[in-house]
Amino acid sequence: MKKSVVMVLLFLAVALAGSALAEMTVDEAAVCTSVADRKPEGVATNFPAEVGRLFVFSKVNGGAEGASVTHRWIYADKTVAEVKFDVKGSPWRVWSSKGIAPARKGAWKVEIADDAGKVLKTVEFTVGGETPAKEPTAPEAGKTPAAEKSAK
Repeated sequence: MKKSVVMVLLFLAVALAGSALAEMTVDEAAVCTSVADRKPEGVATNFPAEVGRLFVFSKVNGGAEGASVTHRWIYADKTVAEVKFDVKGSPWRVWSSKGIAPARKGAWKVEIADDAGKVLKTVEFTVGGETPAKEPTAPEAGKTPAAEKSAK
């Protein structure tokens, strides 16, 4: 009897550990011009140089309580902003935004990564329809690029 109870408890512990380690996935990701009612609007892969601000929307599933996801904005092969979100449920929708200067034309991407830095999904887009020759002038010393975040 005692051995059966131990086996049942061991089985339950393994089952609970397995569900707590559920792999996080990004079921939906989009670059857009706004987010309304927790849905992306103005979804596209090419935006005019004068767009001003863009959003990356992602819907995350399977994240354990206490997990996080990061939007890593990349331009000219350099990370220009990182926005970290706590995942408070599954599914969990999050979005970040980034001001886009007209001079930053060309290929962009946003990597959506888990706590360990594993890239779960990458969304690529173009601003102004051109590939950048080199990175525009860096921000003044001591200033970091602005990015905003939202989660619900």
